[in-house]
Amino acid sequence: MLEMILKQGDWEALEGRAVVYSIFQPEVTADPIIIAAYTSCNTEDFLRKVNMSVEELHTARTIIMGRQTKEQKRAPQKFHHAFLHNISHENALPKECDILYVPNEFSSPDRCKHAILLASQYYALRYLDQQDGNRKVLPEDTRKRTYKDYSDADLKRYILREYLIPLMRARGKPREFQVLADDLHRFSGGSRFADYSSNLCSEILGGTVKGRTLRKHTDVMIALKGEDYITAAQIRKTIPTT
Repeated sequence: MLEMILKQGDWEALEGRAVVYSIFQPEVTADPIIIAAYTSCNTEDFLRKVNMSVEELHTARTIIMGRQTKEQKRAPQKFHHAFLHNISHENALPKECDILYVPNEFSSPDRCKHAILLASQYYALRYLDQQDGNRKVLPEDTRKRTYKDYSDADLKRYILREYLIPLMRARGKPREFQVLADDLHRFSGGSRFADYSSNLCSEILGGTVKGRTLRKHTDVMIALKGEDYITAAQIRKTIPTT
């Protein structure tokens, strides 16, 4: 059974770009070898990360293509995939993306590469499923609810699933983004985290919020809701600003 550990990122808020790697041990006395690949649905990002020109893109593997629906006017997303070279240690892996580790032991480098390809395909499918799941802007049964209807644990999950992840997906769709932002403002109205959520919407729209930080943002909101301003400030210090 193929094992996968998401070392950086959030399974519920994938960025659509990831390093997928494993460590191959050729012999007991030999040094381990890091085998890594980069996969992304953003062509410009992919070319930059793998140091490839547009003319060379045809040499990269397309591992997954999103489904085309009647509602979509743009072409479905493609996930490009290529193995990285000269990765001597884990610290040399690209950082501005999700990082997926395959801890299995393999009998050969080719088997290791095949497992990395399978893990990359799983990652791509999961990302595309998230996008499909977030296509509907606001379900009817959520429009009358407010933050008061949830316990802290449920509130964190609800804000993440129904607002923050869809907002990240809607950055290139102004009308959809505004509907979500307006409803989050309504949902959090009267709470201690209302201003924070409004500012967060602006930061998401500006592209300064990373998907892997969304859970920390919900932690800040819960701390503010409980008027635990010290904890909120401490959590904010751990969130990258760019």
